[in-house]
Amino acid sequence: MAALGLLASSSFAPASRPDRPPAVHANRLKQGDIVFRSGRGWRADAVRLAGDAPWSHVGILVGEPRAGWKVIHAAPPEGASPGGVLTTPLAEFADRSNSRQVAVYRYVSRDAAKAAAAAAAAQRTAGARIAFDESFDLNSGQSLYCTELVLRVFAEAGTDLRAVPSRVSVGGLGAEILLPEDLLKSGELIRVD
Repeated sequence: MAALGLLASSSFAPASRPDRPPAVHANRLKQGDIVFRSGRGWRADAVRLAGDAPWSHVGILVGEPRAGWKVIHAAPPEGASPGGVLTTPLAEFADRSNSRQVAVYRYVSRDAAKAAAAAAAAQRTAGARIAFDESFDLNSGQSLYCTELVLRVFAEAGTDLRAVPSRVSVGGLGAEILLPEDLLKSGELIRVD
């Protein structure tokens, strides 16, 4: 909400984590895996600062190794990109120009069909050309932000990721925003990369 916008425009030192090459092992990936990214730039710094965590962005993996993995994610407009729910090749999503580090997590269910159903829901959502949710409102389906997208496509597939939004407060203004690490705090995901 407005609190994240204020956070993003306030001055602070960029994240002090060292640059590490992204490490994604394509042979371990599956449909519906969740890809976390520690992005570059002021927006990524604002999200990391708000959550006091390394991750600033997430998306859901679709495709397969032979045809090439892709990440469906919700991003704000930037440069030539109109923003919204986008489909980006995994190599581009994880490229050093976009990320400091990348990690892949998987829903802990033994039913692989649930993650595949979430990936299919993500593909339908990407096809609907949904705008980026600049107000970070979890109650509106008209626009989505990255973690909201992941939460909703898993819910559409019949899976509750049990993520609880963080309370973000800046300058006396507060909002509940689902941050990337909130997905991890749920205990429903395991790291696979």
